[in-house]
Amino acid sequence: MGLAVMQYTQDYDETYPMVRARNSQGGYEWRFELNPYVKSTQVYACPSNPDSNTYFPGDCCGMLEPAQWPESYAWCTTEGNPYYWGFSWNDGASFTMAQILEPAQKNVIVDSHNWQWADFCQQCFGAIQCVHNGMSNWLFADGHVKSLKWAQTYAPTCMWNFDTNNQCYWLTKQIPKNCQ
Repeated sequence: MGLAVMQYTQDYDETYPMVRARNSQGGYEWRFELNPYVKSTQVYACPSNPDSNTYFPGDCCGMLEPAQWPESYAWCTTEGNPYYWGFSWNDGASFTMAQILEPAQKNVIVDSHNWQWADFCQQCFGAIQCVHNGMSNWLFADGHVKSLKWAQTYAPTCMWNFDTNNQCYWLTKQIPKNCQ
């Protein structure tokens, strides 16, 4: 998926896929935008995820997407206003590589568990997935992947926001013990 995100940004003037978007024919999400690069929906199924055989059609109304997506990964979002808070879950919000000041420190996609949405917001703790020895796999804005405990994405560096103040805007008290 990291390679697909990087190829997409090269093809679209260094702009990342939108979490959700619409055109005159219907709605779609980031998986739909990356699908020409990955060529198989099975890329979105983590073999360690107990929900990887559960599929959903995306979460946009009037879906344009022909595929059903495995429920293993979600795009990392914040409220997205202002833009430097991070990727927005709002329809049609797009972000460029230039807006992310430390791309090797900013997460893009994460393991998720039984999650019926395209995104996983910074303050949404219900679907945290830690099936890799108490850790989750995180894809970063520069394309690399790293396995981290969930709490490591909040401190000492906040990996959710695009600015460099290193403060997450939400508390981390709800992170399950096995993911801290």
